[in-house]
Amino acid sequence: MTKGAFFQLMVVVGLGVPLLPVGVMYGLRFVPPKWVNLPEYWKKPENYPRLCHFFFASSLWYAAGFLLWQTMLVHLVTEANLASPTQLNSVLVMASSLGLLMLTFAWVIALLIYIVRTDKRPSAVSS
Repeated sequence: MTKGAFFQLMVVVGLGVPLLPVGVMYGLRFVPPKWVNLPEYWKKPENYPRLCHFFFASSLWYAAGFLLWQTMLVHLVTEANLASPTQLNSVLVMASSLGLLMLTFAWVIALLIYIVRTDKRPSAVSS
């Protein structure tokens, strides 16, 4: 692959992939709650915006983690191409990819926990 093609691919993947969940999570606020498969608690007008905000904010953290992984991968590939003979550090590639996989798993679990958990705190009583 040429340097130019590699750079273009890394820009498209590095920005496109993290923007996909961010865009989906941002767009969720424009979808009527009745169209989303959620517990009734989250479909209430006072709760749905809070859920959308959490989803969007968490997707920004996920995107940041993905960009960190992408940066490390580009660094490792560049470092490998500068070495003679060319040698990619497969241990670091696998370790960083495992980290990305764990981040993805943790993000999905966090979303599921947030959905299942409902706000049981008593509301403030005005006198």
